[in-house]
Amino acid sequence: MTKEKLHTVIRLPSYHCQYNAIELIWAQVKGHATRHNTTPSFTANKIFNLLNNACEHVTSNDWKKVVDKTRRIITEDWQRDVRFDYLCDQELIINLEDCFSDSVSDDDDCDLR
Repeated sequence: MTKEKLHTVIRLPSYHCQYNAIELIWAQVKGHATRHNTTPSFTANKIFNLLNNACEHVTSNDWKKVVDKTRRIITEDWQRDVRFDYLCDQELIINLEDCFSDSVSDDDDCDLR
């Protein structure tokens, strides 16, 4: 169905708030409802109406901003992970002969802490 509409489904890690734009929109909705929930009584109907009103204030521009932000975070994390993988693939050689001998003095350049 998504291919017919020329959309692509991207699988994201479950519950990863930074990779799921809906989490940022939900935070916006909750913040709007909280700011407008200023008088008692706090009934379920009142909260429902506040949330409905908050949802009506979410614009396509809000969605564009959070999708762009999410895309940027995913790209930055991907690039970081690729750089890290590249470093992990490199051969690591640690030369211990210069630092460890039978007589290590305080004047040695090695930091043994």
